[in-house]
Amino acid sequence: MDELNKAYLSSNPVVDSIDFCSLPYIYIPGVSSNSICYIDVFYVLDKKMNLTLNASLETTIHAGEIILIIPRDNDYFLLSGSSDAVVFHAKILPRGLHHDLLMCQEQYNNIIIMRKDDSYFLPTATEMMKMLMRLKKDNVARGDVRIEIPVALFFSQLYIEKKQCMLIKSYESEHRLSGLILDIIKKPDYPWKVKEMAKQYNMSINCFINKFRSVSGFTPCNFLKKIRLNRGKVLLENTEIPVSLIASKCGYNSHSAFTFYITKEFGMSPVEIRKNQKIKNNKEVFVIGRDSISVPNSRSL
Repeated sequence: MDELNKAYLSSNPVVDSIDFCSLPYIYIPGVSSNSICYIDVFYVLDKKMNLTLNASLETTIHAGEIILIIPRDNDYFLLSGSSDAVVFHAKILPRGLHHDLLMCQEQYNNIIIMRKDDSYFLPTATEMMKMLMRLKKDNVARGDVRIEIPVALFFSQLYIEKKQCMLIKSYESEHRLSGLILDIIKKPDYPWKVKEMAKQYNMSINCFINKFRSVSGFTPCNFLKKIRLNRGKVLLENTEIPVSLIASKCGYNSHSAFTFYITKEFGMSPVEIRKNQKIKNNKEVFVIGRDSISVPNSRSL
């Protein structure tokens, strides 16, 4: 049963932290890899706050409105306002297929603002945030994360649908490659060849690469590499499978090739990735034992 629970948790998005947010909230570019993909959700309960994202966006967020953002390492993100503004903050950590889908959306505008007058999903999103607030108020043990998984699933899927990047509905003619992209995500160990994929869609190689990039934001080779390495990182962090077997599951013919590319991508070897995750898990157990509700992120002030 423990193994089933672990598999269930590792394949579903989770709520990583929940808390009320003091203004100003500042996110500055970090020095670490951008491999950590998560969704910050901010819900304004009272008053209003000002939002600044890089030099491209400045706007006011009013009471009852919600922001969803996937921070990028080069973002400057600021929420400011009066000291009596009330803002609730949840951090959603995608896993499994949702993580892979979200990782493919980096080239798009990475923020969604759900306004009171134009958001069909706002009432549901509001109720989801209120549920998290009740969990915090009632001091529900964070160890029972199954309560939070439906909330995390909702916000992960909402972000994907709003951005319309991967479009699960692969039958739509204007997104013919969506089905192929999902196949790559599901089968990273398959020996994918650009020439064969282009032939499958009756395209020249150059035409196929350009079309694939327009849908996913990446060339086929870069997309496949990102999916394989992200999958490898997840397996390293959540299982005790030998590195050589993980390499095979991720489409690499040798342990050394997998180690080289994953170290280049994340700045850590497979052994270091696994060790760091064990340290993090031990810290989380310690925090839960002390009835803490969240762990501050070192890159947000």
